[in-house]
Amino acid sequence: SPEWIDKVMPLRNGKRFVPEKKSYSLWQPCFGNPATIDEAVKNINEYLDAHPTMKTYSLAVNDLGGFCECEACLKQNGGSRKNVFQKGYGNFSNLFYAWAGKVIDGVLKKHPDIFFGCTAYSEVSEPPDFPIHKNLIPVLAIDLYSMCDKAARASHERYISAWKAKAPTLGFWEYGYGLTPYSLPRIYFDLQAEILKYYH
Repeated sequence: SPEWIDKVMPLRNGKRFVPEKKSYSLWQPCFGNPATIDEAVKNINEYLDAHPTMKTYSLAVNDLGGFCECEACLKQNGGSRKNVFQKGYGNFSNLFYAWAGKVIDGVLKKHPDIFFGCTAYSEVSEPPDFPIHKNLIPVLAIDLYSMCDKAARASHERYISAWKAKAPTLGFWEYGYGLTPYSLPRIYFDLQAEILKYYH
């Protein structure tokens, strides 16, 4: 319905964006509208009711951006922000991680033992200005092999330290396969062992 579109779908270039088909990329819901919190809590609780053995749930954003530009979203985000750690991306971390915390609080009222994961990726790759919910585990996307380069490793370590200051638990997404297929495997067992110890 038009009312639902105004509440949930993102405002982009002055218009509400509705994907032409079911799509998990190029858009996000309007995280600044409380209706999206209520809808997420309702849907997650329904899923957990139907799957009582589940102990985790994903709150990952859709891929390839498309964040809402409405006044409420920008206000809650602290304005239009640039990404420090991933150049060329915006930064919607304050908006998203505050929203995620409210969703988690809503779900925990009914399902108190659930943990949530999300990808700290692209526009939500930076830690927010505040500690995130203790039941949320951000997964940092890092190509471990890039740590062969001393400058890249130092940058990754600054990034990980910044996140550790905001989250009690971190996860790591490893691009060990490379961003494109390799005809030969990359062999770097010593570095893998060293960095996995560092992650731990």
